[in-house]
Amino acid sequence: MCMKLVLAAGLTLVAIVVAVTLSRSPLQIVGTNSYSSVASIAQLGADAPTHSRGISACQAGEVIPAGTTAIQLSLSTDLGPALNVKALSGGKLLTSGSRPAGWTGVAVVVPVKRVSGRTSGVKVCFTLGSGQGLVKIHGQPTSASRLPPAASDQTSSDSGPPPAGSTATTDDGRPLGGVIRLDYLRPAPSSWFSRASSVTYRLGLGRAWGGRWIAWLVIALMLAITSLMSWLLVRELGQEQARGEQQLHQQGKGPGHEREHAKNATRRGWVRKRLQRVPTAAWICALVACLNGASWSILTPVFQAPDEQDHVAYVQRLVEAHQLPRSIGGIYYSPELVAALIDLHTNAVGRHPTVGAISTPAEQQQLQTDLAANPGRDGNGGAGVATAEPPLYYALEAIPYGLGSGGSVLERIQLMRLLSALLGGVTALFAFLFLREALPRVRWAWTVGGLSVAMAPLLGFMSGVVQPDVLIYAICAATFFCIARAFRRGLTSKLALAIGTLTAAGFLSKFNFLGVLPGIVLGLLLVTIRTRRDGSARAGNVVGDPSDERVGNSPDERVSNRAGLRSLAFTAAIAVLPLLLELLLSVLSARSQGGPLSSAVDTSNQVGSLLDKASYVWQLYLPRLPGMSDDFPGILAARTIWFNGYVGLYGFIDTVFPVWVNNLALIPAGLIAILLVRALVIDRAALRRRLSELLTYAVMTAGVAAVVGGASYTFFIAMQGSYTEPRYFMPLVVLLGAALALAARGAGRRWGPAAGTLIVVLFFAHDIFSQLLVVARYYG
Repeated sequence: MCMKLVLAAGLTLVAIVVAVTLSRSPLQIVGTNSYSSVASIAQLGADAPTHSRGISACQAGEVIPAGTTAIQLSLSTDLGPALNVKALSGGKLLTSGSRPAGWTGVAVVVPVKRVSGRTSGVKVCFTLGSGQGLVKIHGQPTSASRLPPAASDQTSSDSGPPPAGSTATTDDGRPLGGVIRLDYLRPAPSSWFSRASSVTYRLGLGRAWGGRWIAWLVIALMLAITSLMSWLLVRELGQEQARGEQQLHQQGKGPGHEREHAKNATRRGWVRKRLQRVPTAAWICALVACLNGASWSILTPVFQAPDEQDHVAYVQRLVEAHQLPRSIGGIYYSPELVAALIDLHTNAVGRHPTVGAISTPAEQQQLQTDLAANPGRDGNGGAGVATAEPPLYYALEAIPYGLGSGGSVLERIQLMRLLSALLGGVTALFAFLFLREALPRVRWAWTVGGLSVAMAPLLGFMSGVVQPDVLIYAICAATFFCIARAFRRGLTSKLALAIGTLTAAGFLSKFNFLGVLPGIVLGLLLVTIRTRRDGSARAGNVVGDPSDERVGNSPDERVSNRAGLRSLAFTAAIAVLPLLLELLLSVLSARSQGGPLSSAVDTSNQVGSLLDKASYVWQLYLPRLPGMSDDFPGILAARTIWFNGYVGLYGFIDTVFPVWVNNLALIPAGLIAILLVRALVIDRAALRRRLSELLTYAVMTAGVAAVVGGASYTFFIAMQGSYTEPRYFMPLVVLLGAALALAARGAGRRWGPAAGTLIVVLFFAHDIFSQLLVVARYYG
């Protein structure tokens, strides 16, 4: 009953907060100084690759509209430093505000104290603190600053152009080279509720199948997710709390229930028998993830995801020309892709947080007319940053692309996105199965981890776009499951075949899979050594299980010493051959290998010693040690990049929550961490017995961190930016599910199901508000 009350209270609270949020008014631009932002009039950090020295500058002659609560500055960077803004009128402070380090994009919005009345002749000053990389200031160059201002994107009676020649200057009087583009924002006079009609209309534009019904489809998907989540929680966690874990095992409904049922079933096909061994709860988690990815695929505008146009171009090249893309310069998209990119205003929308998707009938008509003209599908052979990627994901995407070949490019992209959503479901499925192997005595915990992974907004976002990373997530989740099974059952020939195939598929999907390879190798070696030592496969103790359970003793699962070695060799052979084939194809097609990873491992053109690289990677994840150069001045990377980025970083890495949301998120994260630590302390004896398995997962995590850190360092040196996004750690998402399941167990047998329910509802709320954030960003 307690668990049901927690579920009801949680869902009610989510509904109330959603209603309160929709009763608020969105920010809108009400004034601008009307200057263009197409040119870079100054940049910081160009002379200091490791960090910029900071700068203060002012621009006079500004007109601030009444009610202004935020100022947008045209500054661009990958990881912005701390930013302070103040406005002076007649030498007196009119308003001020700040933005902490960590912002990204080509414009930054700084909240300020509300300005009561329209004020002219204002001097706007800003101060940039020390930062990691290059910061560009955009505006109208001095040579053109005395010409009439560019046409404003927003018209308002409160706005007016500043006096000609009001060039921005630094605090020591040096001109910056032009006039900075400034925009002024305040809450709209209407709430989100009153804007529902316009939002639903805009949501139906710029996509394969348009209309207001799109909004109702998204609502239906989320209602389905809510129903499935609630039913599964009541079914799995409600029964546990009512009966108690011990009684559940005594009644024969423990972890072996599904396996025994499958063994006693009549003989069927091998695949069908295997599928029937999968618990119903696992299929529900997979379905929830698929529905969530489908919802995200609708809400995220076409091409408003990292490099989606390049990935689409790769698939188009593969299908239309039957060739792999090649490295070329210039414009390489096909005419129909170019038409869609232009008509959807992709460059104007991407990384500009106050510019939404297309919103007028004229824009929609132009898009439909241009695509109906059947522009060519053949490009020049390139696919941008996707060119160097292996072909497996794109070969899979060729299936929905071909199915939609008779429709427009938008229809093909939507079908391709749905395949990504299906892969998101596969990820959640194997996350559940991994937990079943890792925590076989705690059935209800599988549901906590599986549902949390299925509704993780970052997984939903990535599985809602055309992006090869989502295939790596699925492959890594399946690999974790197979390794956990091998530790419990030994390296059977079937597991060897599965792990070898998954490893090969990983390298044929993305070379970043190299990060998990050391852990896979270590795990296989440890399992083989244990097999030779014990004479048969022996599984380590499960967390919280006092018995030393032996498995793999049935005739079809017993593993001999010699068979274990043969399986290990079999796994290695399967894994290596496709990798060699991909390298051969890359050489024959004149493609570069490895994408960002190749630059991470190629040290021929890099600067900095090995110690510098180690120091950078350390600070990317951990606090700086005394004596280290400060590569992330003003921020703690673990908090700013990874935690804040996981809380919310969507779109073209330009859609984020307000700062206070990131701060608020620390509370539930801290409570979950405390429960996790408590569970680990209570089960420390069992952890010691499973040290080899835990070491394998730790090495896989460290390998992913090393690959991401190496690529980030290369990008940092070459581009004075930060090649760091939380999505690069999503191959380890099953470990997140395990941590959440253990945290729920840390609440104890009595309160564990209630705590697990609360964790799942928390992830559900995170997903709901993340989708609302995307709606507000593009369709508000």
